[in-house]
Amino acid sequence: MTVTDDFWASTPNPTISGGVRLREAYWGFAVAEVSDQGSHLETFIKGLGLLGFPGIGVLLAASGAFGQPLLSPLSITVIVSFWVSGFFLYFYAKRGLLRALQVDVAHAVFRLGTENKTGQFREGLKLPFSKIESIFLVRESSGASSARLFMRLKASSEPVFVLSGPEKVLMPVLERIIASVTGKKGGRKARTRTTVRFMQAKFF
Repeated sequence: MTVTDDFWASTPNPTISGGVRLREAYWGFAVAEVSDQGSHLETFIKGLGLLGFPGIGVLLAASGAFGQPLLSPLSITVIVSFWVSGFFLYFYAKRGLLRALQVDVAHAVFRLGTENKTGQFREGLKLPFSKIESIFLVRESSGASSARLFMRLKASSEPVFVLSGPEKVLMPVLERIIASVTGKKGGRKARTRTTVRFMQAKFF
């Protein structure tokens, strides 16, 4: 789902940098991973779901692999099962395979989910700013250029993985998130801490 019906019309020119796509919107901004490999995998799974699985079911039934005529109840059941499995695969891929985050400043919520190759967002988790204890960026290794962004909830000790990308791209995203949470709508205060491996903002 999208945040608003006019979301895509409000963000005609997304910025793509280092495998991360940034969209501006009147309610805030959205960040998503960009990957040719992810797009190709999505296309492959869709094709497998629409053509591969249904085709395999029909071929198996037509070849007599089940020891029954093509139009027997058993063969029809198998064909239908392959078709249903195929459609499940198709709609799974259509949801998108790339991690995405929407920072809705207007409503003071984070929306974590996935994007497909056309940029459509599917919400998986909705988190109010008030539920976030901290957010931090972890470098893959000392001096490395890649990093991962996490959130920690007040009610959980396990961090929530948001997305990954180049540190130079995710650092401004982290700073914007901190500014959003501590802004007028968020109403929180933050204490930041930086080490060789990570940068953290703890909210209170």
